[in-house]
Amino acid sequence: MKLILIAFFVCLAFFSFEQKYASIGEKEGEMYYMHKVESNNSLYSISVTYETSIDQLKENNPELSEGLKIGQLIWIPVKYDDLIHIVRHRETLYGISKRYSKPIDTIVAYNPSIKDGLQKGQEIIIKNIIRPIKLASTNDNPFSTHSNIENTSSDFEDSLVEYVVHSGETLYSISRRFMVSIDTLSNRNQLTSNVLSEGQVLIIPLKKELEVKERENQDTLGMVTEIFLDSVSYFENDSIHRNVVVFLPFNLDTVDVRNIRRFAVDYYMGALLAIDSLKNHGVKCDFYFYDYESQMNPFDSILKREELVNSDLIFAPFNYKKAEKLKEWSSDKTMKIVYPLKSLNKLHDYRANDYFMEPEDRAKQYVLAKHLSNTDSCQLVFIKTSDSLEIVNQNKFLEVYYNINAKTKLIEANATNYKFFANKKNIKTLYVLLSEEEEIVKDVLSFASEKEDVIIYGKEQWIKKIKYTSSIENITPFRYSVGTHLDYNNPSTKSIHRRYRSRFNSDLTKMSGIGYDATLNIVLHLLYDTPLQKGLVHNFRFDFEGSPLNHNMGGYILNFDNLDISIVE
Repeated sequence: MKLILIAFFVCLAFFSFEQKYASIGEKEGEMYYMHKVESNNSLYSISVTYETSIDQLKENNPELSEGLKIGQLIWIPVKYDDLIHIVRHRETLYGISKRYSKPIDTIVAYNPSIKDGLQKGQEIIIKNIIRPIKLASTNDNPFSTHSNIENTSSDFEDSLVEYVVHSGETLYSISRRFMVSIDTLSNRNQLTSNVLSEGQVLIIPLKKELEVKERENQDTLGMVTEIFLDSVSYFENDSIHRNVVVFLPFNLDTVDVRNIRRFAVDYYMGALLAIDSLKNHGVKCDFYFYDYESQMNPFDSILKREELVNSDLIFAPFNYKKAEKLKEWSSDKTMKIVYPLKSLNKLHDYRANDYFMEPEDRAKQYVLAKHLSNTDSCQLVFIKTSDSLEIVNQNKFLEVYYNINAKTKLIEANATNYKFFANKKNIKTLYVLLSEEEEIVKDVLSFASEKEDVIIYGKEQWIKKIKYTSSIENITPFRYSVGTHLDYNNPSTKSIHRRYRSRFNSDLTKMSGIGYDATLNIVLHLLYDTPLQKGLVHNFRFDFEGSPLNHNMGGYILNFDNLDISIVE
């Protein structure tokens, strides 16, 4: 297998425990990078590292005309970048000026609007920041797949992580991500409630069971680098060599205004872990990763590359317009296109070679309907509400349920008469309420708390939108359907999480799981006709009642109980 990184330079901090940066100093009033010559250096390698020319190196260091000497100090003019800073909760202008070593007056000059104060989420331009130069670890071969980093023993028993809460995150989701109990997080951070605010900083102790004893050998990645991964093939009868193209928004030569680079990096790390698994299976496949936000290599020019024309499988950009352009470009071609995110599902037009990974609302309705249709020895009550918009979605669910020939009869009720059905003795009652009206949701959950044989099915949105569901007042669990889910408690997930931490010194995220599933499960299924397996976050099902489809209809039924989320099915 061959992994090829095209059109961007990737040298990310997660590939080592301690990433070195070039020293910076001042000489004659000018700022310079200061490079100390090592035994494996050459003028060419130094020029590549600092993105300059050999002639410029000699111009600033005339003594280089006599050759390099170990320990020699080379002065290289610094490069400056502009960046966009997103204001966090309770952040001050003074704090920002200290962070970037820029006078407050200078920051205000480029951002006049902040004279009236800072607002969370506000974008501030920071001009002329010295670009940090990351120094590669010393390897005999800079393009080797195995770095010579010594095995490092790391005891995480007392290790702490500062984590900034993002929009929509809950104490539960963070506890699952870091595999630390809610009580531990609450005690460590002296929390008085389970409600978190965007921008809030939490101190998280890393769980001892996930401590990393040794770092595995890692890929050393460079500019336009080819990495050869040889292994014994388990696909001995398949001699065809296949090409896979992946578009990701690294924004490596642009300002990441929308803060999406972190999602690209998470996806990429998940993909790299999956490529390791493909390598172990002996898959004959080359991967080409493209930064579709690059200014040096615009998306339109990438579409003209030979690698794309000759590809067998392409993972579309996250950006809708660029994904749409890719769809138009591929209209007369035979390669398969996979659209990894739900936001791209609108491009679905039943074209044979297009595949959509993330289930849409219709799929979640199908997952719930299929689950309910298989229930035995119970009565199923569907509570309809009077809201016109909700009625539309409720009717869509009923249409799905009645079309799958369910063996369990569904009773339709409303907000005034639903309680009557729970009076029936010696039978379990399953209530389905697909509404986000706070009063009716609270009423149904309160009613269910007084009954023994009642189970509530609701919506995922209840957790975020209806405070009562997560409050101490609510003692009633409820179930709901989702298209994707990362279960940190699953033994298989824990195993992959350990591998992920060991390799990248970072925690597995849902986006990492999407990258892993796309690169492992989808590649094996679409290019090698292997049975489609359940992934880290996807419960893949490209069929509807036995009929093949090109969009994923799989999902999960989850149970929410006292801030704990578990998989029912």
